[in-house]
Amino acid sequence: MNKKLHLIVYGRNRKPHVSQDTVLEFEGRIQHNGIPTHPIGLITAKLGDILKKRYITQGKRLFLRPPFRVHKPLLAILMGTEYRKVFLPFLWTKPHSVYLFDAWPESHPSILKFIEVLEPAHVFFSSSQITESFKAKGLATEFHWVPEGIDPAQYRYKPLTDKDIDVLSFGRKYDWLHERIVDGLEQAGKNYLYEKVKGQIVFQDRASFIDGLSRAKISVCIPSNITHPERSGIISTMTIRYLQSMAAKTLILGIMPEEMKALFDYTPIVEINTTDPLGQVLDILANYADYLPLIEKNYRVVCDQHSWDKRWEAMSVILGHSPLI
Repeated sequence: MNKKLHLIVYGRNRKPHVSQDTVLEFEGRIQHNGIPTHPIGLITAKLGDILKKRYITQGKRLFLRPPFRVHKPLLAILMGTEYRKVFLPFLWTKPHSVYLFDAWPESHPSILKFIEVLEPAHVFFSSSQITESFKAKGLATEFHWVPEGIDPAQYRYKPLTDKDIDVLSFGRKYDWLHERIVDGLEQAGKNYLYEKVKGQIVFQDRASFIDGLSRAKISVCIPSNITHPERSGIISTMTIRYLQSMAAKTLILGIMPEEMKALFDYTPIVEINTTDPLGQVLDILANYADYLPLIEKNYRVVCDQHSWDKRWEAMSVILGHSPLI
């Protein structure tokens, strides 16, 4: 890269929400690959929040820009429309780029306004469909698909003898499947963990989540367009939940997002039997050893091909060849 790229991060005193775990994981690997940080403090974030509401959420026009902008290439990893993190740094510097998680259709007008106001050189999306949608708009910003990844070293796996959770459904619960297996699993004496109260996460912190996933035999993973179509629309994207399950050597039962077919040259999950899902789950548990070769293959492929280091490698090539950076 022509100039030294810096990664925007929150300062040390900020306690991140659990929703930021994926962002922090990716940021950690980028830093590990030699990219220095551009920390922002609480005041910068609060001012950024005010400016975000005025110029992006409310759509006010930004008439006055700084008389000059420092040439300092910046990159930020954002969960959704978290523009407060970048508004001030992007306003005073150029060029800059962002990686966006969870850029669901309802946020697209906001993303377009963000691009209009702050003029990022590159926007990376975790969804291939969203990337193609923005490419078709003919904007000066360049759009790229970089799928979600994982840091396998952050996860653990336990031997089969220590896996005491038979079925784990963490995050968004797939009500159709849940209603067809919950009673039968209870009657069979199986340990099934799921969201008991709407919006209440199964594991309260990252440590318990990593431990719980390592103890699970089956992990239920369903794309958001099926569990939350009102939010995701037709966007069928691979989330980190699939990769986390593979890194923890847990068998995935679910539905394979369309873009996963471009990322894996085999089927890494067990597709739900819609005729008899309970019978399928009980059969898997009774014959779990038959699935160990698939579980081991998934683990190897995730470590070799789908780490955040691999994702950063692809991004750094793009940024390194950018005439602006």
